Amino acid sequence: MLSPTPGTVDKSCEMPTGWSKVLGRGRQRGTQIASVLWSDSRRSVWAVADQAVVSLGNFAVNILLARYFARQHDVAALGAYFILIEPMLLLNSIQAAMVVYPLTVRGAVLDAPALGRLTSLSLLVTLLAWPVLAMGLLLTSLIAGMELAVGLWAAAALLLWQMQETVRRALMAHLRFRVTLIGDCIGYAGLAAAVVVLAGNGRLSLPAVFQAMALTMGVSTLALGWRVGLHHVPATQIIPFLRQSWGMGRWILAGNVLNVFDKLNAPQTRFTTLGTCHKWFNPSRFEPESISIRRYAGVSYSLSGTKRQASLPLGQGNEA
Repeated sequence: MLSPTPGTVDKSCEMPTGWSKVLGRGRQRGTQIASVLWSDSRRSVWAVADQAVVSLGNFAVNILLARYFARQHDVAALGAYFILIEPMLLLNSIQAAMVVYPLTVRGAVLDAPALGRLTSLSLLVTLLAWPVLAMGLLLTSLIAGMELAVGLWAAAALLLWQMQETVRRALMAHLRFRVTLIGDCIGYAGLAAAVVVLAGNGRLSLPAVFQAMALTMGVSTLALGWRVGLHHVPATQIIPFLRQSWGMGRWILAGNVLNVFDKLNAPQTRFTTLGTCHKWFNPSRFEPESISIRRYAGVSYSLSGTKRQASLPLGQGNEA
């Protein structure tokens, strides 16, 4: 076997220059991709944490209200709360389609000062549209037989809720999820904490719930709006903004409105009484020894029994 002469280089062991450049560019590109993925993963953590605060806050409020009003034997107040929350969600979807969605799309390509001006214009349009939306909420409360104060506080909470969502989405357009997390802790977790305090003091009522919502959403709006950097905007920009928003959001609006029919077709929950349960499960229809009517979670009833059917073969029954 021949060995290389001293002072010479065995070129058979060297990588061709072209392949060396390709591998070098590949390593550089891989490093860039890894850096981007690491940066996006950190943002994703804050985004997931923010959504968790919103979801858990809403869930906690519903559970706390259900337990409190059940202990107070005032399930009607809980029903009235959801009678107002459902229209509020519908009205929020209208504002989201015509204001928030265009803000999110357009704001993603703007610099910080331009985003602040667009957010300020979006808040102005939200404020101008609020009286029309508030009238629908007030009519709902009056038709349902609620006090006027309940409808007024719900309308105030609606405005501040929409404003909070507007500045929140503006920050999300620039992927500032860590900042939105702080605001949502104030708005959503703060509302759950306020409900706990009011329930502990025995002062929780339907108007108090919407007062707490208006307070927490208002404070959250101020905190997030300060981080966005709001600006004075001339009223002459409202009409061009509405035209652009209609062009971008009209199909989103149509989809949100069509969702109303899904809610109308959804299963409905009806409140009943112990007397009605005894009418349903009476000895003339069910075997007396099989009838069981028990309280469930303090707000409902668990019913079971075996129907009377003489035509059935011996040993067979029809469980209800």
